[in-house]
Order: sequence, then C-alpha cells, then structure tokens
Amino acid sequence: MKIGIYGGSFNPIHIMHKEIVTSLLNKGYVDKIILLPTGNYYKKSNLLDGKYRMKMLELAFKDDSRVIISDYEFKNNLISTYRSLDYFQNEYKNDSLYFIMGADNLKGFDTWKKYDYILDNYNLIIIDRDIDYKKELDKYNAYKGKIVIAKDVVTNSISSSTIRDFYYNEESFDYTKYLDKEVYDYINEKGFYKKNYVYNVSDSIDEEEFYKTYKSSDYEKMSITTDIVLFS
Repeated sequence: MKIGIYGGSFNPIHIMHKEIVTSLLNKGYVDKIILLPTGNYYKKSNLLDGKYRMKMLELAFKDDSRVIISDYEFKNNLISTYRSLDYFQNEYKNDSLYFIMGADNLKGFDTWKKYDYILDNYNLIIIDRDIDYKKELDKYNAYKGKIVIAKDVVTNSISSSTIRDFYYNEESFDYTKYLDKEVYDYINEKGFYKKNYVYNVSDSIDEEEFYKTYKSSDYEKMSITTDIVLFS
C-alpha cells in the first residue's frame, strides 16, 4: 500500500487542503493519507490548540475512510521530518511512504535535517505549482525514481492565513470558496481567529527555547514534521 504523509498547521483546514488530499487519493498517487497537524510546541502566530485543529480535520474528512488524522505531533515536542517518517514506517512496516510537499518547498529542501536519508528511504510527492522549479528538481536527479510530480492536482492561492485575516478583521467572505460548511460553522461557534479570541495553546515553546530545553538524546527517539507547511 502507498501511504501519503501530509504535514501542516491546518489552521484552519480549508478546501485547497481537502482538494489536494482527495485528488491524490482519487488519482491513485496513494491509497491512504495521514494528516499530521503541527504540534502545539510550534509557536506560530494565531495557532489554535491542537485539539481544535484536529476537530476541524475530523469534520472535513469524516466521510473519507482513506484519510487518517494523527495526533503524533501533539505527543512529541520534537522536530525533524525524517524521524516522523521513521515513526510511521514502523507503524506501517509493509507499506511505502510518500511525503507530500509543494514544489516551492524544493528550494531549501537540501537544508532539511538528513534530507538525503529521506530520499534514500522514502518517496516524495511534489504538488505542482505555477513556478519554475526545474533547477531545484535537477539537484535530485539521482533520486528520480523516488520523486513523483503530481501535475494534475489543481491548486490555487487559498491560504489559511487569508481565512484568519477575514475573521480577525471582521470581513465578510463567501465561506463556500474557502471552507467546508461544518468547519465554517465550528469556527463561528467557537469564535476562533477573532480579535478577542484568547489563544491558550498548551505546552507552546518557540524553537530557540526548544533547543535549550531538549537534549539530542531525548529527541533522537521520535520527532515531528515542521519543516513544511503547505497552504498554511
């Protein structure tokens, strides 16, 4: 079985996230996709607590059994994509893992911790974007068999930050262009992203503090996927 790993803050999950997931599944790129929301430790502006982001993901994909929503990152205040992939490979020993990323994230991919280990042991699905990334892709010619370009997955400029801005600035917008109805209703019910909303993310620390607090021996065991945030 081919399993995709799609990491991001999903703050909130929007229709472009869902379109990417559904298209990759329907077009046979993968058989299942694990959605991996960024852990609470990651100090990002207006980041909702993980339990709320998990709930929105559950609402968005409640009718699709091919989508698995993982709280792995909430249990481990750790970093490095390759360690997350190792964790899921251990969970799905007989399956092939595909890490999903945008074409724009190829720039700088060679700065990721053990990027070559990722390519040696796993596969990448690159979501085609309206940019010229051939030069970046050429860096990884030796791994051509491990990199899949998803050219027929349509994307647009929707981002979670735009949606957050709508709420923060109290702007009216056509939610059907951005959010599932149930996600939209849940955001309104809870009052997320408004100016008066109080963010109370448990166990949140910034990256500098993280490195001061954790020893390498502690986080060599497990880690999370914060190298990439696609359409966040």
